[in-house]
Amino acid sequence: MSASKDPEQAPTRSYGSGARILSIGIASTGLLTFAYFSIASHVLGESSAAQLDLLWSVMFVIISVIYRPIEQLLSRTIAGRRALGHEQHDLRIRS
Repeated sequence: MSASKDPEQAPTRSYGSGARILSIGIASTGLLTFAYFSIASHVLGESSAAQLDLLWSVMFVIISVIYRPIEQLLSRTIAGRRALGHEQHDLRIRS
């Protein structure tokens, strides 16, 4: 006798599982960035590596400063539309 699976009882990912994956991703990004800069400083020399470090830092700040307001505007727009009862929108969602 096979048991039918109830969609309401389907296992869901916990918050801890998602946070663990995110933490691993952030840590690996940090390690790869450190390795990149270590190799670059040995290959390029002190002066060129300093210029590369400066360029990387400036681009990181610019991208962070530009991206965050766009993300917040999108979130506010979606929340505002939902508050007004516009549940249907063209955004893609994971099924």
